[in-house]
Amino acid sequence: KDGANLAHIQGLYLTPRVAGKGLGKAIIQMMLEESKYAKVKEISLESTITSRTFYQKTGFSDAGPLATVEIAGTPIRCYPMTMKL
Repeated sequence: KDGANLAHIQGLYLTPRVAGKGLGKAIIQMMLEESKYAKVKEISLESTITSRTFYQKTGFSDAGPLATVEIAGTPIRCYPMTMKL
């Protein structure tokens, strides 16, 4: 887009068995390192309502109002979020 490298996180889901053990944060850190290496300028995602705080803590900001996206035919309420690198 306008000569800038952009990235989008399509999904990051953890089972309850591993949630809360730092794995999500570690995965985001790896994604950020790879994105910086690839000279990505901005990363976007759609956060579910329950994972919004997690993404805010990892540096993402709201990029619009609560919206509905369809995942595998199921409507999901989510927040569009971005992070500038």
